[in-house]
Amino acid sequence: MTSRSSNIIVLVSIVVIFIISPDQFSRQCAVSHNHYRYKHRTQYLTVSQKLVEYAQSRAIDMAKTNDFNHIDSNPYGENLFKRSSSSGTREQMVALDCNWPVKLWYDEIDLYDFDRGKQKPGTKGTSGHFTQVVWKRTGTIGCAKSFSDKTHTMYVICQYDPPGNVIGLYKENVPKLY
Repeated sequence: MTSRSSNIIVLVSIVVIFIISPDQFSRQCAVSHNHYRYKHRTQYLTVSQKLVEYAQSRAIDMAKTNDFNHIDSNPYGENLFKRSSSSGTREQMVALDCNWPVKLWYDEIDLYDFDRGKQKPGTKGTSGHFTQVVWKRTGTIGCAKSFSDKTHTMYVICQYDPPGNVIGLYKENVPKLY
């Protein structure tokens, strides 16, 4: 086998791993979400292939356009995360697991006022990622990630169905810690 043909085999292997990884990544994200959801006694999330595919499409678009924003036409709930690095290698960024983004989203719990059913007054930032992570009515999830070689940025996107963060329904869908 020539050096060129072994390079092709390695390249094909990397592509196959990338194609298979969205399902594995999404399952890891569900496990991470469910760790926090258990603390609030909300139902465990299951992975929806439809949501995985939608999340993957959104993640690829974000990596191509570097447009890190929610879209108005999204029928699902959505949490977004990005990490940029000028020093990290592509392999290190692609190896990013889902535990870190989910922990950062959940850590917004400190901004949320359970008694009032909304964000604590005078706090900066948002608690919307946290409330979506534990939203009681949400039952399915699909997550994906994609890397931008141009900006060395990893994008992580989770889609939720039914969506959370519905005005007027926070108190009944964001339970306190048990």
